[in-house]
Amino acid sequence: MGKNVIKHGGKSGILPPAREIFKQPIKPITIKKNPNTGYAPNIPHPRGSTREAIVPKVVTIEEKISKTAPEPKKIYSSEELSKLSADQQWKIKNSKLRRDYLKESYYQEEKNLEHKEKIQHLKESKAKEEAAAASHYEVSEAFRLTLPSMEQFLEGPIVRQRTKEEKRLLKLKREHNRLQRELAIKEQKASDLLRLCSSAKNFIVTEEELERRVEELYRTGPKAYFNGSNMNSFEDQQALDIEKTVQEKLFGTVNEGPGISTIEDILSGETEKLKNAVEDKVKQNDK
Repeated sequence: MGKNVIKHGGKSGILPPAREIFKQPIKPITIKKNPNTGYAPNIPHPRGSTREAIVPKVVTIEEKISKTAPEPKKIYSSEELSKLSADQQWKIKNSKLRRDYLKESYYQEEKNLEHKEKIQHLKESKAKEEAAAASHYEVSEAFRLTLPSMEQFLEGPIVRQRTKEEKRLLKLKREHNRLQRELAIKEQKASDLLRLCSSAKNFIVTEEELERRVEELYRTGPKAYFNGSNMNSFEDQQALDIEKTVQEKLFGTVNEGPGISTIEDILSGETEKLKNAVEDKVKQNDK
């Protein structure tokens, strides 16, 4: 980012505004005088100035072309042009090409200006029509009679009271939301407790297990134990955690153990019913 972009709001890559091709008007223009500016009738204006607006000089396209890219004084025929050197021929052809492109660009800009003037005229006429329609708009009698007044607003309560049915529905919704929150909290607690129980198989609870872990640590060395397969990098550990979470969501497990839904099915007897139904189906197929 350059040092001169602060004037553009700190944004780089902003192009400057396009320059006007015609610095002087190509058609006569009229300047509307602002009644709020200028000199009062009884106040003399300074010497060298004027009370009227100075209209810029009109320079037509033909005049601009004749001054900018005039036609050559001598027009070479094809025979005369063939006798000249290659550099002179290139200069003559290049000059003609530049004059043609300049004329084409001037006339195209004239068409663009006319198109812009037409669009501006349409916008102004449309704005005048809309303003005229808005000024002649009349409020209907029905709207005027049914429009509530300030006194009518102040007569009754500002806030409408709920009906008995609305109060009953609101109470049911609040009760439903409360039960949903309590259920979500209980499910999270049960999941955390189940995860803790599943992780307990890796806890050291006996002296034999402690001695085995210490011997394993000293046998492999501290660096090999902590920097080897037992300790992963942060990125690897994060990837493993994501993979483990996805597996738990898919299979309904918690820390490689049974999930809450599986335990609920076992306690409710659904798993036993399903097992019996499968065994009966297998026996029927064997017969």
